[in-house]
Amino acid sequence: MSSRAVADRLKECLREIDLLARYGGEEFSILLVETGEDAALQVAEAARLAIALKPFSIDGLVLPITVSVGVATPFLGEKADSESLLKFADVALYRAKAKGRNCTVAASENFVPQAEDASWMH
Repeated sequence: MSSRAVADRLKECLREIDLLARYGGEEFSILLVETGEDAALQVAEAARLAIALKPFSIDGLVLPITVSVGVATPFLGEKADSESLLKFADVALYRAKAKGRNCTVAASENFVPQAEDASWMH
């Protein structure tokens, strides 16, 4: 299974101004320009479903794939640096994996990483 095929499917859910980048082994980051949490969650869920609802086919073999998604946005209109947003998104991603995978989890205003989140961090 090529990560390129997954990336191509994800790109179909994005606008021209958004940025998709490979982030780690099997992870991707999506930067949604000027997008609030509600809209970001809609895009994340659309991307998750675009992967989950249409299996990939390689050499005649059908491969169902799912993704877990962590979403982070600046809180209450505050500016946030990219490093902080990536950390919050990463913790939200691992919470999605802990919930059973194939879901979307948002970091919210009251989101504070807990000790148990550290075990999921890499």
